[in-house]
Amino acid sequence: MDCHLVEDLAASLGLTVKAGLPKLCPSTDLIEKTRADYGLHSEATNGRLLIGINPGPNWPVKEWESAKWQDLINRIHSEFHAVIIQFGINRSDGSSDYKDLTGVKSVAGLLKGEELVARVVVCDLIVSIDSGPVHIAGAMGVPAIGLFRTLNPGFVLPRESPVLGLFADVPCLFCHNRTPVMHWIACMKNLDVETVFQNVKSMLARSKRQQVTDC
Repeated sequence: MDCHLVEDLAASLGLTVKAGLPKLCPSTDLIEKTRADYGLHSEATNGRLLIGINPGPNWPVKEWESAKWQDLINRIHSEFHAVIIQFGINRSDGSSDYKDLTGVKSVAGLLKGEELVARVVVCDLIVSIDSGPVHIAGAMGVPAIGLFRTLNPGFVLPRESPVLGLFADVPCLFCHNRTPVMHWIACMKNLDVETVFQNVKSMLARSKRQQVTDC
């Protein structure tokens, strides 16, 4: 397969479809209420950048080490006047490898679906493992960096998406979980903090929010 998953599925049904960029349009009232409920109104943020991160937890092979997330957070704070919002969920037993990250305002496990959308849309940048917030950001024109592993981001990100898919340069690139089992962890282990941070800097420097029309 060498095309977007939507186009591949359509082709299997004898259809020709171009994978378009979906749109999400939260109301102004929902956005402002969510800001107020979680202490992120304009007076509290005081003009600082809003950067959302989503480390997980997720499938272990999708996760980036907590130490790397902490290093990235520290580097962002060293160069930018920013509020970093930590999204994510906890495991069913309430545990998470990312609950002890410092320098963040954590809303992990607190947001309902519509509140997550309202929080993402006000961010200047999202950095996330390959998961919901990456695609939510893309659907609202929010610049985002997705950390990908075995799956080619070109297969799941629409061409018009403002999301940048990052991945490590490993010999088994885009293996899609083929054997041998568990070689997959090399993807995220070899994705270094410096690469992600340089792309954070680049996107913040040139980023202009895309306007999602027809909302």
